[in-house]
Amino acid sequence: MIDAFFRPALLMVVVGLAFVTAKSALDVIDVSPLTPSGVIGETPPVVQPDAMIPPLEALHVTRERPLFAANRRPRTGSEVELPAPDVRGLTLIGLMQPTGAAGRALIRSQEAGPSTWVGIGDETGGFVLREINPGRVVVERSGRSYELKIRPARAAADGN
Repeated sequence: MIDAFFRPALLMVVVGLAFVTAKSALDVIDVSPLTPSGVIGETPPVVQPDAMIPPLEALHVTRERPLFAANRRPRTGSEVELPAPDVRGLTLIGLMQPTGAAGRALIRSQEAGPSTWVGIGDETGGFVLREINPGRVVVERSGRSYELKIRPARAAADGN
């Protein structure tokens, strides 16, 4: 009984969908853009795409602006800080501060070889890690303290 009702209904749905598909495939739909006045048949003004985009040479100021700086102004020579001569061999690669555990810093030392994870009080490349702060650490050697940042201005400017 149910089968006798659903077969003709399903057949009608299939025939209907086939008709709609054939009709939409054969109909021509006008997809030309409207003119600014909205009147069909009026030729819109031709705008050259190159006229809207300035040449690449005119964008040199935009390229020089640091992307994530608060003031978005070009860097000046005085902003680039070189690390102290004593810490040139150290590079802060990353920081890890797990919940409920002591923080660790991933530091690469030219003297010690590959990068190593160190905690406060640990030594790498002749330096002892004294502090771990967001984005920076403080290391000590021979009674002098030095600050290492994850991305010093010099490395960001060079693209390293």
